[in-house]
Amino acid sequence: TRLSENIENAFQALALDEHRAPFSPAVWEKPTGNHTFLRQTWFPGAHSNVGGSYDDTSTADISLAWMMDQLSGESAKHANNMTLDKKDWIEFYDDYLDTQQELNRVWYQGHPPARGWSLGTIYNSFTFPQSLAGRVVRTPGRYRVTNSLTCAQKNDCVLMKDTHEFIHASVRARMDLGGTASEPGPSNWTRFVQWLRKLLGRDGRLLYRPESLQYWKLHDGHKHHNEFSINSRLTTGGADESVRAPWWEWIGKDALLPSGRVLNEDRLGRFELQLLRHHEDVAAEIEASNKGLASVEELRRVQERVARRSVTV
Repeated sequence: TRLSENIENAFQALALDEHRAPFSPAVWEKPTGNHTFLRQTWFPGAHSNVGGSYDDTSTADISLAWMMDQLSGESAKHANNMTLDKKDWIEFYDDYLDTQQELNRVWYQGHPPARGWSLGTIYNSFTFPQSLAGRVVRTPGRYRVTNSLTCAQKNDCVLMKDTHEFIHASVRARMDLGGTASEPGPSNWTRFVQWLRKLLGRDGRLLYRPESLQYWKLHDGHKHHNEFSINSRLTTGGADESVRAPWWEWIGKDALLPSGRVLNEDRLGRFELQLLRHHEDVAAEIEASNKGLASVEELRRVQERVARRSVTV
């Protein structure tokens, strides 16, 4: 979908784990010479995880905070190093998210504890009878130009350009913190795999590994992402990777996409950080790694701050 030059700003939150064919996303691109400020960010979860309507709203809360940062102009301000004219943007109440989180905290006092940031339930939307319409795995960074009449992708013709796609930090955090795959109940085959893993003394849970990012390699300082790693540091670790924020590198095979193509992690905005800081166990390290701290010494200071906060709490 090509954006018109008459559109000044365009923002879209996209769901990595939506597999229903009729729900294929309309990814936008900027034609040559277009000056629209465009940002499209991929989040964990199915369509309604990102847009809201499920009982567990924690994933939708993250995408809501992201949208607040876009519509308030925070994202455009940071990207373009510009001064905002408040008349052009929405001014949100600064304490809105804090108030809602406090109400949630009170409610959870009489219920099972809430999952942490990025660890909310991912619902399996690909269920009968909607599954009869077909299954499609989403392809971040690899969408083709679409025929406007048939809505079919021109598979071997033209790759969309200037889509300005990002991966949200909650995807990486869910992987590194041992978040689970989609619910409800797995298939019989999946149950067998879980049983076999437990028999071998390994973690039996189905960890979150989005199929849509299967051939994108995450660079965030961890050597691998195949095991439960809740005690691992979220901050970037090696000297070669501590100078920038995490990113995803294409290592698959695609006739139109060369190896080494990169999708960057989206930078957390003011409202996103406000929501994140309610999760003190991981907030400082997620924020630090998302900003791409420049030295190991800075990383150590973040860890010391987290340790002191834990002792205080």
